[in-house]
Amino acid sequence: MYGFRLSKLEDGENVIFGPHMATSETKMSVHRPDDPGTATHTKYRVVCVTNQRVVIESGDSVLNVPTRDIQLVTIKRRPGKKGPSVFDLLWVKSKNGRRIELDIINQDVSRRAELESAFPNAEIKESKGLSGFLDKILGD
Repeated sequence: MYGFRLSKLEDGENVIFGPHMATSETKMSVHRPDDPGTATHTKYRVVCVTNQRVVIESGDSVLNVPTRDIQLVTIKRRPGKKGPSVFDLLWVKSKNGRRIELDIINQDVSRRAELESAFPNAEIKESKGLSGFLDKILGD
């Protein structure tokens, strides 16, 4: 369900944002004296926000962070291609200082209230201008 292989939603748990699925490939060299070649390794990542937690599956590992433990949510507002503006959920920061990339894109701005209710203890911050660029480069 929802593209997860390892996680299951609990009773009363609903997906609010996501799931966002992404893959990345890495090339690897295969060293054989008689037939050298290359291979690829594909990494699969699924991210979603439920009414109780942030769930991230990457490979064979799962990260669950309760939404009440998120202190900062960084978004980026963009004009919509065919209508009203949208926002992207870039990343969140937990109370222990861990930064978690979400990359959930193209959420309608009318969902801003859902975002605020999903993260009751978090400050919602917009990434824009030079400070947004520095956030991306410096990681905070």
